Amino acid sequence: MMRSIDGLARGTDRAVVIDVVTDAQQSSLPTRFGELAPRRAATLVIHNVAKAPAANWALDSFGGSAVTGELVAGVRSFADEAADKTLSLTQNGKAVADKTVTVPAHGRADVQFAALDLAPGSNRVTVSLAPADGLVVDDKRFLALRRPAPRAVLVVAADVHGRDSLFTSAALGTLTTLALTPQTHTPSELGHLKLGDYSLVVVTDAGLLGPSEAASLRDYVQSGGGLLLAFGPRSTGVASVPVTGQSLGATSTALGARGTLAIGEIDTTHPALKGVTDLRGAQFTRYLAVTPGADDRVLISLDDGAPLLIETKLGSGRVLLFTSSLDREWNDLPVQPVFVPFLAGLANHLLGGAGFSSEAPLGSTLAVQALGLAGGQVFDPQGAKALPLGGGEDVLLDKIGFYEAQGGGRSEVVAVNFDPRESDLKGMDPATVDRWRGLGQRAGQPAA
Repeated sequence: MMRSIDGLARGTDRAVVIDVVTDAQQSSLPTRFGELAPRRAATLVIHNVAKAPAANWALDSFGGSAVTGELVAGVRSFADEAADKTLSLTQNGKAVADKTVTVPAHGRADVQFAALDLAPGSNRVTVSLAPADGLVVDDKRFLALRRPAPRAVLVVAADVHGRDSLFTSAALGTLTTLALTPQTHTPSELGHLKLGDYSLVVVTDAGLLGPSEAASLRDYVQSGGGLLLAFGPRSTGVASVPVTGQSLGATSTALGARGTLAIGEIDTTHPALKGVTDLRGAQFTRYLAVTPGADDRVLISLDDGAPLLIETKLGSGRVLLFTSSLDREWNDLPVQPVFVPFLAGLANHLLGGAGFSSEAPLGSTLAVQALGLAGGQVFDPQGAKALPLGGGEDVLLDKIGFYEAQGGGRSEVVAVNFDPRESDLKGMDPATVDRWRGLGQRAGQPAA
C-alpha cells in the first residue's frame, strides 16, 4: 500500500497527509516494520476502527492425500474456552459426512474423512463448520478434486533396472489418485521419444544429460511441462545444472559433525510439501551445492543451510531440483515411509496442481493456458464471466469459492480459499500503533 501511495504522490509539491483506516490486525504486519512507512515526506494519520476481538473458530486447512485420497480438515480456535464443532463434508452439492470434534482453547484439531468416490473430471468438495460464529467467511473451505485419466511419466535413468529407477517408478506407480504410469528410458533413447506425450519427466541423475538431451528437456519445460531433476554420482563433474543453468559448487560432499546431515527448514506453506514433516527423519551423506537463482524458491534446506529442494520456473513450465539422489547412494530417504507421499506431492505440483487437487490463493491470478486449456473463459464462484486484467489473459481471483475455466471442450475447477492468517483477530497493541504513526515524515524532515 505504501509503495502505491509513493507512486501516486510522486512529483507533487503539496504537503501529503495519509489517512489510514484499519483494523490494525497483528497477523497482517509486515516482517520489517519500516515497510509501513511512506518513502516520501508525509504525515500519517492512523484511524484504528478495530473492536475488541470476539471468540472465533476457523477452518484453517483442508486437503487430500495424493497417496490415499483421504481428506483432512483443520479447525483452529481463537477463543478462551474449548468448544465442540461439527464439520460437514459435501461433494458436488450433496452431503457426504458429518463429524464432531472438541477444539481446545487457543488450540487446533484435525478431522479426517475417508476417501471419496470421485466422479470423472473435477469434483467440488466443501467442508463447513457449525455452529457458525461472527466471522462466517472462515467457517468454510473449498477443495477441487479430480479423478484423472491415466497419464504417462517418463523416468530417465542410466539403467532401467537400477535402484534409482526402481525406487522412483515404484513410488510413482502406487499413486492411484494421480493415475500415473511410469516408463523408464535411458538418456540415449530421448531423441526417439515424443516428450509431449508425457505429463511429467523425472531424471534420476542430472549428470546423465548431454547437451542435446538437456536442450530437448528445456524445450519441453518451456512449453508447459514439469520436470523433477535429481542428482547423483554422475553429476559430480558438472559445472552447471543441465536444463536450468544454476551454478554448482566445486564439491558434492558436505558432512555434518555426526557424519550425516538432516533436513533443517521445510516450506510447509508450499502445496508440494503439505503433510511431509516426517522428512526430518531422513539422513543425507552427500548433496550437490546448487546456487539458487534470483527468482528461484528454496523449498527444503539441510541443517547446514544448503538447499535440498529448489523450484525454478522456466517458460510456461517448472522444474524441481532435488540436490541429492533418488536412491540410497547419498541418503536413506527412499527407504523411509515418507518417500511415497513426498514424491506424490512433487508430482501433483508439477502436474499443475490439477493432478489430484487444484487450488490457488486468494488475490493471485489465473489463465486458462496455465490449466492446459487452449483458449476459453474463466467463470467466478457466482457463475459470472471473470474479466481479464488489462486486456491480457490473467484473471484476478478475488472471491472465495470455485472458479471454473472452460476451453477446448474441457473444463477445470480451481478452489480459492480465505487466507487463514486473517482469522486471528488480535490487534496491535496501542504502543505499536503509536509507533506506526511516528513513521510519517513531515516536509523538511530528514529521512530516517
